[in-house]
Amino acid sequence: MVAPFILSLLIFNYSSGTAFPLLSVPVGARACAMGEAFTGVADDVNTIYYNPGGLGYLNEVQLALAHHRWFADITDENLNIALPLGPGTFGISGIFSRIGGIENWNPDTGQPDTLVVSSGYAVLGYGVRLNKVLALGGSAKWLYDALPGQSGMGFCFDAGAIGRFPSGLSVGVAAQNFGPGIKYGKERFSLPARVRLGAGYGRSFSRTASGWRLLTDINISLNGTPDFHLGMELALEELLVLRCGYRLGPQDWRSLGLFSGFTAGLGVNAGRIALDYAFVPYGPLGATHRFALRTGFYPKRYGRVRIRVGEAGSGKPVSGARFTVEGTHAGRSYTENNGVFVIDGVETGWIKITVEADSFYPERESLLVEPRVLNNLNFVLRRAGYGALWGAVYSRIGNRPLAAEVRYTGPESGVLRTSEQEGSFVLRKLAAGDYRFEIVPNDSGYQRLTDTLTVVPGQLRSRVFIIDLTTGGGAGTNEGR
Repeated sequence: MVAPFILSLLIFNYSSGTAFPLLSVPVGARACAMGEAFTGVADDVNTIYYNPGGLGYLNEVQLALAHHRWFADITDENLNIALPLGPGTFGISGIFSRIGGIENWNPDTGQPDTLVVSSGYAVLGYGVRLNKVLALGGSAKWLYDALPGQSGMGFCFDAGAIGRFPSGLSVGVAAQNFGPGIKYGKERFSLPARVRLGAGYGRSFSRTASGWRLLTDINISLNGTPDFHLGMELALEELLVLRCGYRLGPQDWRSLGLFSGFTAGLGVNAGRIALDYAFVPYGPLGATHRFALRTGFYPKRYGRVRIRVGEAGSGKPVSGARFTVEGTHAGRSYTENNGVFVIDGVETGWIKITVEADSFYPERESLLVEPRVLNNLNFVLRRAGYGALWGAVYSRIGNRPLAAEVRYTGPESGVLRTSEQEGSFVLRKLAAGDYRFEIVPNDSGYQRLTDTLTVVPGQLRSRVFIIDLTTGGGAGTNEGR
């Protein structure tokens, strides 16, 4: 039983008494090549291992097959599947590890036997994208460990969240391996529970374009010391991706040497298929090689679109506004009384929406519809045509002109002043719509006055603003037509 002992003490540093070290073996050649710094990015099917919250961002069917050959005749096999269903995405994973060629002395025959030890676990997870920034997810793991003469079974749970921002920054957190542990016979052992914190930052990075990304992870074990991870990914056009990283755990780098922390690898993309390779050294124990094949299939995906139509200046909803949709979705309809209309079952992709309403200028906007989220598009319509306004500011005492500042906001905004000699003013060409007027007298002995007015195309409106003294008892009023 020498091989499992080496793996437990040297590779995974399990002096803390937890069982089932396979839970700390990283998954996915891509993530391993980047120093296992993946919690804050979690953008492919392997997110089910690092951060189940990332499942909420996966909008396609993905499949990954991975093979990992260790030293001492140890091999790991991994299958991961992502299936969009309902508002989120299911993740299904299976990991199987085998240690062969273990010599064991048989006291009955007096000869050595060759033993095989195997262990594995299955994962079922689900993630949901709450909005354009945040996604949450969780998973359950069923564990199985087949040792000579005894086997163990158990289960545990993961939960995670990830946020992605337009600036290119992404952050994630995941709690892993929390639960009742694994049971061998009548004795139960705890699992390597930990919390992962990660972040990533990149520019112009996608599967089909050049770009770069920097990553970092901090893994805080509940039964040991934290370990740190750094990673980098550089995409050269759409064919080749170079990766490297450094990790200070969970392997015992003090025993294996500082060089054991370096990782490197590459990815080759061919359409919807990606082949990943990772080189991961373990000091005097030797180097390991990981290979993985990833692929994805785009099913038809749909989102919802909410259209809001309001009037410039006042912000009042425009009911009965006609809109026409072109692109991945086509159709015509009208806004409700609240100026809103929601379109369900819009195929993802770009759409163009034209909104028209009586007495308003038409507006057109484009929108990239994203799947399984509510996509919002707001229209602000300006009233068509121009009108004119004659106004005057007078004191209620003596009905004489007042010097004041006149501020108006609406489809247009501006400031003008009246004098004690001439209290009137004229706005000859004013865009039609609803306006708010605020009258501020120069004499602080007078009250301020606010009022609203609708400018109608082709008409001259008039309004006389009558201002009260501050001690006059009562608010200012206005007169006009």
